Amino acid sequence: MSRFPGPWALLVGFFFSLFSAVVGSGAEAQSFLGLTAGMARHDGLWEGKTDYGFALRPIGRIRAIMLFAHFSDTKTEETPKDLVARLAPEGMAYFARASYGKMMLQIDSLPHWIPMEHPSTWPNYSAAGFESQKTYLDEIIRKAAKEIDFTPYDIVYVVGSQSPGMPNSPTWGAPEGDGITIRRKEIRHAVTFGNDCRGDRWGWQTLCHETGHICGLPDLYSFDFSGPYKNIQKYVGFWDMMGFQALGSEYLAWQKRKLEWLTDSDFAIVPNGSGEALITPISEKGGQKAVVAPISATEAYVAEVRSKDGQPESETGVLLYRVNLAAKREGHIRVIPAAPDDNDPASERRFITLYNALFHDGVVLDDKDAHVRIEILGRTGKSFRLRVTR
Repeated sequence: MSRFPGPWALLVGFFFSLFSAVVGSGAEAQSFLGLTAGMARHDGLWEGKTDYGFALRPIGRIRAIMLFAHFSDTKTEETPKDLVARLAPEGMAYFARASYGKMMLQIDSLPHWIPMEHPSTWPNYSAAGFESQKTYLDEIIRKAAKEIDFTPYDIVYVVGSQSPGMPNSPTWGAPEGDGITIRRKEIRHAVTFGNDCRGDRWGWQTLCHETGHICGLPDLYSFDFSGPYKNIQKYVGFWDMMGFQALGSEYLAWQKRKLEWLTDSDFAIVPNGSGEALITPISEKGGQKAVVAPISATEAYVAEVRSKDGQPESETGVLLYRVNLAAKREGHIRVIPAAPDDNDPASERRFITLYNALFHDGVVLDDKDAHVRIEILGRTGKSFRLRVTR
């Protein structure tokens, strides 16, 4: 989900619980980056191997069509062309870059508004439920089908006109047989964009975040909305697009493995003994991307090389995080900072939290209870040589 999570964010758990419906009930053990947790019911909140029986596999050319829904209670006038420019070009470029060219997202669009039968506040359009969001999608898809053939498209993006009933941009996903069928084409993956994608810091990033859900990634922020916004982003901050997405950061190496943009051979997995590896920045193609130290069937420490602002020319450091496949609802990935935030107003405005997370030398981790030690041995350019000792 995007920008300001609220009760609607719980929909992610609902929509993605549909993933588990097609996984089955048997505790089938499969190895994923050294972890061997059962692959049974995970209620869509899962950092193990992605179930591509439901999720869309983000490999090769992925075609999307963008439609524009106009409601009678629209607050401002804007053009579909403006919205395409805000969402599509950088979104397509992001996936091409982040996937190392393995995913090429192509977004086509219908260049005009489609009038909707009801105002945006009509309950049966609400994204607060699977069926009501489906009703919204079904209406605009059937109207658009008078002009376009949906057969080639994997994703439908619907951008609603700025209006009171469409504040946010949730993903919609359906199991096979429960999607929207038009001329023998079943549509199972969609996003309904709302007002939040028009904010100063939100646009194409929202598209990438929601498309991440379509491809099987859970949210990485906290669902405790009672405190300040920085607490919502306490787990991974801006270090992954599924957390605080405004900066358009890279997905974590673990996430890229889930998306199949990386393979196990791109990781140095050290379940016992010791090992060394030269880890190259996540933004670069080639080389090993992370060291993984499994500490149980469901948990592992991971260290990768990142730059704070995501720019290739920027200073890099080692980012450390802990993955927990057994997490029930949130906290599946937790970044472990090199130093606490220092309450710097400029950093908090830009990064929100966890902006002092990068290690540059010395010991990155010394967890005596888990018998894991990770240390930086040196660096070559922007890459770091790491040693893992078990």
